[in-house]
Amino acid sequence: MAPESTSGNNERASNSKTVTEKKETKSDKEAGITEDQYNSIQIGDNGDSKEKITSMFGSADSTSNSSIGNTSSELYIWNDVAGGGVVSNVSVSFINNLASSKSISGLKVDRKKISLADFNSIQNGQSEDDVINILGKPNSLNESSIMGTSTKILSYTSNISGDLGANFNVTISDGAVSGKSQASMS
Repeated sequence: MAPESTSGNNERASNSKTVTEKKETKSDKEAGITEDQYNSIQIGDNGDSKEKITSMFGSADSTSNSSIGNTSSELYIWNDVAGGGVVSNVSVSFINNLASSKSISGLKVDRKKISLADFNSIQNGQSEDDVINILGKPNSLNESSIMGTSTKILSYTSNISGDLGANFNVTISDGAVSGKSQASMS
């Protein structure tokens, strides 16, 4: 019997076939939590229960909790966002098992390059729809509802004119622009 031949990396040669299975990735298929699912989360005094949210999204990828007196606070984070980038996630904060705030980050968006002049055109009192019509969809949203006041922060982090890392936020309170801030735009 002739000795078996070996390849340069010292593996034995064989007549068997090697089958490589490709793991499906987000780019192969849209997976994860959708923006519509995110938008359906109710927050505030009548917020969705932790049980309802976890039945929609499954087990969170990370959690944290704390308690002060009779109030418990928990943060649940899911890392799989449909149409999101590598570091995209959805987080929901619960106070006494009811959703009080939510955020979605790392969204990939297709929009024109946003200049400082575009940013400056946004004025207090404009609606969220006005902002999105002028600037396009944000990369991240952070929303809360506390004691009847709703606040939403629209964060823009890609396709911004300016230095590396240029970004800006627009704050919407009870449906209207109440503030904005920017860094390194031109």
